[in-house]
Amino acid sequence: ATGAGAVGLGVLSCGATPLTAGIAGATMAVYAGAYTPMKVRSPYNTHIGAVSGALPTAMGFAAALGTGLAASPWATHAAWLFAMQALWQMPHFYALAWIHRADYLRGGYTMFPLTDKTGLETVAMCKPYLVALCALPCAASAAGLASWMLPVGAAVPSALWWGLLRRFEDQPNIANCRRFFLGSLSYLLATLALFTAYARVEAEVEAETEAEAQT
Repeated sequence: ATGAGAVGLGVLSCGATPLTAGIAGATMAVYAGAYTPMKVRSPYNTHIGAVSGALPTAMGFAAALGTGLAASPWATHAAWLFAMQALWQMPHFYALAWIHRADYLRGGYTMFPLTDKTGLETVAMCKPYLVALCALPCAASAAGLASWMLPVGAAVPSALWWGLLRRFEDQPNIANCRRFFLGSLSYLLATLALFTAYARVEAEVEAETEAEAQT
């Protein structure tokens, strides 16, 4: 594993940029050095895992922009994607842990949902993250990272995911929790597609405005 990781980092450094390799190395370090041992020690392992799971979202930006990423107008877009991915992982993995809590317990893992017999505590833990995720598209548009079509479009997958959570809350069973878990995947794909479609930078907006003024 160490050898394969070293080769992978070398490929990223030479084929992309050293910053891309650095982010990949940080991802591996957090995952193997912190997240993995914490799985059997603290239920907060999910929070650490969310960091290692969100770091790869910055690798594409680093590959395209290199060390200029920090000064690039796309830096805030990279930060937005990191935040979205980190927040999304919490309800996603809480649902997965509740579905397979017997297996997790046999394996010696510690997760907050494992002591939840009814499923209602898991629902309560997921809600704040869904609220934050609903606010993120509006924050992106208000900050100029995307057009206002982003929150308009994101309202659909958000409402669908909320509906699945409400169904799990009304009838807390494994089947409804699995639907909520699978809904998280649809939500993520839809949000990524919408952000890709509607993301923009202020320079692009100014250029479009100037072009319209000249015509």
